Amino acid sequence: MNLQAKCKNCNSFIYFRAPVSDRFELARKRGDKLNLKCNTCNADKVYNLNDVKAIESKLMAILALLLFIFGTIGLFIFIWPYFFQTGNIYVITGLISLLTIPFLIYQSITSGDAERIRYFNAKYYG
Repeated sequence: MNLQAKCKNCNSFIYFRAPVSDRFELARKRGDKLNLKCNTCNADKVYNLNDVKAIESKLMAILALLLFIFGTIGLFIFIWPYFFQTGNIYVITGLISLLTIPFLIYQSITSGDAERIRYFNAKYYG
């Protein structure tokens, strides 16, 4: 989860990371006011915690997608020889259902990140 605030001078976004779950934890770690520096206009301003919003982490989304793609391909390569060794339709169905594991992991990562973002943005400080 990444955090962003809008610059008061140039209205560009200031991005930063903090391992927090909500604004109260951010206040405990960094204080009631945040001192952030804009990379565009180099303005160093103090921001209220309620001006900070959580956004989706692109790194986590890419990692989840790569895990889904390579996990599906890897499981398919692993399962492929067993399709021809068995003639039972239930065994083949079970082998195919194993291919849903990478999707479930992908869904868990993306929905967990979305839930953390929703939780952070729902709680206001002060």
